[in-house]
Amino acid sequence: MAMSYLIDQNGDTFDVRVVGLEDPVATAYPEMYGGEPTPQWVIDVTGIAEDLEPIKVVDFEQAYRTLQVIGRVYEAGGGGS
Repeated sequence: MAMSYLIDQNGDTFDVRVVGLEDPVATAYPEMYGGEPTPQWVIDVTGIAEDLEPIKVVDFEQAYRTLQVIGRVYEAGGGGS
């Protein structure tokens, strides 16, 4: 079975893109403090539902794993097929 999602790097951000959708379903980016990136990351999930709050995680590794989970859950739910 082919994956119906991919994680695409766009500069300092990473997007979960799903086949058939123009906009990403989630985007991860480094949290900023005083104009500088911190080790913490934020996952914007408004591509899934506009009323969802961003998810904050401690580092890039957790952000990337969270994006993978979002892609796999979307795929398991039949999205993007």
